Amino acid sequence: MRVTTKLKVKGTHYYRAGEALENGTLTTGSLIHLVHEAHNPDDENAVGVRLGDAETMLGHIPKELALKYASLVDEGRIIEARVSSVSRNGNYIDLVIRITYDKREEKIARGHNSNSSRSVPSLLPPGPGVYAIRNMETGRLYVGSSNDVRNRVLSHFRELNNSAHSNRLLQEDFNRLGFDKFDAYLILRTTRDIQTAEKNKILKLLAKGQSLYNMTEDGRGIPPGGHDLNRLPRSISDRQGRQRKRRKPFIWFCDHCFIFVKGRIEKVNGERKWVMHCPRCKRRY
Repeated sequence: MRVTTKLKVKGTHYYRAGEALENGTLTTGSLIHLVHEAHNPDDENAVGVRLGDAETMLGHIPKELALKYASLVDEGRIIEARVSSVSRNGNYIDLVIRITYDKREEKIARGHNSNSSRSVPSLLPPGPGVYAIRNMETGRLYVGSSNDVRNRVLSHFRELNNSAHSNRLLQEDFNRLGFDKFDAYLILRTTRDIQTAEKNKILKLLAKGQSLYNMTEDGRGIPPGGHDLNRLPRSISDRQGRQRKRRKPFIWFCDHCFIFVKGRIEKVNGERKWVMHCPRCKRRY
């Protein structure tokens, strides 16, 4: 299935869009070449926008859409890209491009003996990355990583359909709400250390107060030398949320050592804050 959309190109004033507009090579209808800049130091999902000669750099796809179009470029699903409109706005160039791409859909069985099916987001790539399974009713996330994101997410849904998923909380919500209340999407496409990338993403989400199904900060569910936490009635975000409500004393759960740690107030950058220091692993929270 073909899909056509329009996007405004970002960062045109940093590149040669103005020059190309002046010399007449950048006009409405000009052919555009999209390039996934996997080694871009600022964003490995960055997608460069170039003229059809692939040499004249014009700008980038907006960052919030870069992951989607990086996947489309890598999978060879961009059918055509052309300039929709271009004009000068003071020192800036307003450049809008029209992109046509192939939208594919993968199917997941909705039950062990069911013929019905559901489309998985077509942006899930077959390569490595960090993904999330989302409860659309509550917004709660299950974050994971894999060398093959697409197949890993498919296996998650197969386990959930068969009531065999290792994460108790996710399975209970899936059983209660049903298949149609869950979806999956790619958070980060990376060829680097995916487990570290997963842990960093979980920590960032926890810092923002995001509700998670994950039991540990590294997403594995089992701390080193510890017990399997996947069967616990509360996730890591639940446990930390409960601790934040306590003030006398402030107790924190160290997922690395599987022990509770008593906090104390210390001065941090001139401010008095609760600090948790684990006596075993020496980590500070």
